[in-house]
Amino acid sequence: EPAYLEKILNYFADTIGSPISLRNIQNASNTYGWDISSLTTLSTYIWYLELPYLMYKVWRFDIHGKKLLEHNEKYYFNDLWIRNALRVKIEIDIGKIIENIVYLHLRKMGYKIYIGNIGTKEIDFIAKKWNSITYIQVAYIITDESTRDREFNNLLEVKDAYPKIVVSTDPLATGNHNGIQRINIYDFIKTFK
Repeated sequence: EPAYLEKILNYFADTIGSPISLRNIQNASNTYGWDISSLTTLSTYIWYLELPYLMYKVWRFDIHGKKLLEHNEKYYFNDLWIRNALRVKIEIDIGKIIENIVYLHLRKMGYKIYIGNIGTKEIDFIAKKWNSITYIQVAYIITDESTRDREFNNLLEVKDAYPKIVVSTDPLATGNHNGIQRINIYDFIKTFK
């Protein structure tokens, strides 16, 4: 039913960059004014949204276990104009938009992209191309110590020697913190190939 597809798409527009499971969507159905009791039907609707590339599913990858995880995937929009037109919630969510922009850039550059799991912590993106891996955290703005610690400490948990980057909109976001590069999103898009 087209009305269900639109409501599910609205749900994804509100939860962009958040871990998603079929149960989460089913539990949120009352908030969005629809009820789908069958997880199979819900899965089919989501597949219909992925099929024309409206959204992309990003799988989780266990960094320590070196394996894909089949739960709590994230979804990103192929077109942020569509996403923004669908938004149900009103709060400002620039951080989600920045994360989606970084995802789209990585995809455009030909990377395979995963969400990293390391214990209870998360790495926004693991970008793989050929034999190269880059770990990327995305933040809207890093204005205080707790935000800085959250973004950098997650990357410090990864003990291999592959590059680690924190991308933000801070105009002076440059430099290196314990081996982790900090870069402004505009410079990231211009230079990260």
